[in-house]
Amino acid sequence: MDGGLGGAAASGPVRPEALGVADHVSITRSGGGAEETFVVSNDASGNAFLTNRQTVDFLDQMREGLSAPMAAQAVGFDEQQATHLIQSLVAHGLLTAPGRTQPAPKPKRPVESRLIFFRIGLFDAKPIAKRCLPLLERLFSPFAVLVWLGLIVAAAVNLIAEPEAFRHALTSLLDLSWTGAVQLAIVFIILKIFHELGHALALMKFAREEGVPVGAIPAGVSIFALFPFPYTDATAAWKIRSRFRRAMIGLAGVYFESWIAAFAALAWAYLKPGELQTVLFQVLLISGMSTFLFNMNPLVRLDGYFVYSDLARRPNLATRAQMNARSVGQWLLGADLQPVSSYHLTYWALSYAYRWVIFAGIFWGAYVIDPRLSWIVAAIALMILVVRPVMSVVKDVWGKSHHKLRAMGTVGIAAALGFALFLPVPDTVHIEAHIVGHEAEVVRVKEPVLLRSVGAPSVGDGASPVLDMQSPDLDLELAVLEIDKLVLNSSVRAASGRNAASLVLMTTERDRVEAQLEQAQTRLAALSVIPDRGTVWEPAEALRAEGVWLSTAQNQILGMVSRPVPHFLRGHLDQAYAEFGTALKDGHTIEFRPIADPACTGTASVETFAPVSDLEGGGFTVEARPVGTDCTDKLSAGAGVVLRLSRPDASIVTQLYQSASRLALNRLPRDLSPGR
Repeated sequence: MDGGLGGAAASGPVRPEALGVADHVSITRSGGGAEETFVVSNDASGNAFLTNRQTVDFLDQMREGLSAPMAAQAVGFDEQQATHLIQSLVAHGLLTAPGRTQPAPKPKRPVESRLIFFRIGLFDAKPIAKRCLPLLERLFSPFAVLVWLGLIVAAAVNLIAEPEAFRHALTSLLDLSWTGAVQLAIVFIILKIFHELGHALALMKFAREEGVPVGAIPAGVSIFALFPFPYTDATAAWKIRSRFRRAMIGLAGVYFESWIAAFAALAWAYLKPGELQTVLFQVLLISGMSTFLFNMNPLVRLDGYFVYSDLARRPNLATRAQMNARSVGQWLLGADLQPVSSYHLTYWALSYAYRWVIFAGIFWGAYVIDPRLSWIVAAIALMILVVRPVMSVVKDVWGKSHHKLRAMGTVGIAAALGFALFLPVPDTVHIEAHIVGHEAEVVRVKEPVLLRSVGAPSVGDGASPVLDMQSPDLDLELAVLEIDKLVLNSSVRAASGRNAASLVLMTTERDRVEAQLEQAQTRLAALSVIPDRGTVWEPAEALRAEGVWLSTAQNQILGMVSRPVPHFLRGHLDQAYAEFGTALKDGHTIEFRPIADPACTGTASVETFAPVSDLEGGGFTVEARPVGTDCTDKLSAGAGVVLRLSRPDASIVTQLYQSASRLALNRLPRDLSPGR
């Protein structure tokens, strides 16, 4: 923790030699040997902190008369660790100086951190917890826990038994309207209020059982990425001696929340689709996702982190992991390597990667709202996760580097990598496609007909009909048109050479009737499907409809006719690749290779690039005619290939941003009209 050692009653920095342990500081020891734990309490503020023996020895040495630097040296802290520890103890009011009536204010976090996360204290939750405790404390009994386990198992069984309903509910949730999003936010806040109440109740109950005084329980709202999260400050739990009870306090929020989730899952499985079922599913999803991705995740400083670090006897785990990472960073810049723990380094690496995942989610949410906001999120992420940590390490070793060559090598490698991120490199898109050898056509009822006979599944011989249908209405229409044609032909012959105006009128009417007759004959020919030679016929509903009168209103699929065509390639691009609509013109050449033979390559000439809306998420279809090569000529219809579409060269940074943009676009509605 950075910052000066100034106080509130006087200004200016305080020399560490003038500091002393405050009178309101108490140390609680519990257990013994490897099980011994230490809690340092600020009885004036009610805050308590789990710590280790080395920090307690440091405070004991100061109480015996040693100055802060001498006490730190006596217990084995190096200069950097001692500075960090003293600053933390001063900031929390555990070390004070003469004339200082209040602890030093906590250092302000960087502005970019405050944009992402800040807290607003609103009230003391203790009176509310005190009133609710007599009603809800039975939830902590062994019998209640058994009932809870039964509910969880029953809820899980119900969810497993309805996979399709669960999938449908999840799909509908992904297509939320603004009204639905507001409703979801309200459900989330209500759930988290009950979650935080669980922490406060558990703290009150177990503190009472151990006779530990509990001061105020601050509560309010945490703002993370512009979204409000209720919070309860239960740091007084460190005063409780039993590690099991401390773990129960940490898990109480999830425990209380899961009661609601279990009842929601049971009710959801038995309700009919509707608004109430949607709300119940939202309760279930939020409770499950927030629990496992955030609350119970030990990589972020929430419930799971404090429970894990306590049970694993790893006090101040995140701080220690960060200090180990800083030591490695300082070594890379030429400082002497301080003792590091592989455990703490591993934890730091995992938590650091997880923070990138969190910022990626924030980036996606910002892009959905407005793509310009995503650049702000990216800048904040770089400042928090890269720039600030690097500047801090550089500040620590500035002017103290003992190994100049190592520092120069690290800086050189970092500069080269940074430069490489902005160098233009080839950018391509690989699309899975396949070779098409047949074009399928669906056969439907086009006239009210009697289906007289149906041919078996076969390959067409070019002569025998596979569907023989009769339409009395069409037969009557043809007969009437034939008679009209004969009458008009006679009228034209009679008017020839006598009445020019009448001749023109009769000729026009005859041409109209002949056109109608031709259309009717075409419709009649279509009633009896006669596949060409080599065409594959697959009957569908036609087999069940033989001898039945059919109407167009039924919209029945009678069968499928698949005709052989010269081989061509067909692939599907998702809707994010609309830019290729202006690049893939007719005759444009693209590369492809068979999936089964990556060493084989060929080229193809683009014939069509068109939007489609009948595929999930929309997208575009590209069709191309392959240019024969020795290896691609052997490919049969249906073989899988990969199309290689070229894009302008772009830097790695640009390509990453484009990938993130496409990821967001794939979840947004898109206009797939041909004009796009």
